[in-house]
Amino acid sequence: AREMVAEGRKVLILVDYLEAHGKIIRDMLEDINAEFLHAKLSSKKRKNLIHGFRDGLVDCMIATSLADEGLDVPIISGEILAGGKRGKTKLLQRIGRALRPHDDKTDARIIDFIDDGKFVINHSIARIAALKTEPAFQMEAIGVPSDRVEYIKSRVAKAVARRASED
Repeated sequence: AREMVAEGRKVLILVDYLEAHGKIIRDMLEDINAEFLHAKLSSKKRKNLIHGFRDGLVDCMIATSLADEGLDVPIISGEILAGGKRGKTKLLQRIGRALRPHDDKTDARIIDFIDDGKFVINHSIARIAALKTEPAFQMEAIGVPSDRVEYIKSRVAKAVARRASED
């Protein structure tokens, strides 16, 4: 988030949990102009935060699922998916926040994480496979442990083939 803000990007960080994710990330980013949008805020405060973000006054917005639908801030050019979901529709909805056209941006950078836990690895694989069906997306894996690369690649290839056969 800091790197993207330093590049001049307006960044959205989507989290799943208020306490475990959002508040911790907000505290970690206290050195940049970051705000935390969540349902426990008054509607007036939420509205003000969204307007500040839309107008470019806020550099980084951390948000719970409250931002999954209806958040229209075309200036977003950086996004971090800090809470993984599995479904393609939800994923495309979420990354669509950064893909909206705006005069002040030429591209969007979206960061997702490969959760390599026993059950959540399936969610990560499903997200990667869904994105691989979009030819315009350029994807790059960074920081994947070398002993897991081939395993993840093979799982993604199988998931992509399965999706293709279902379509």
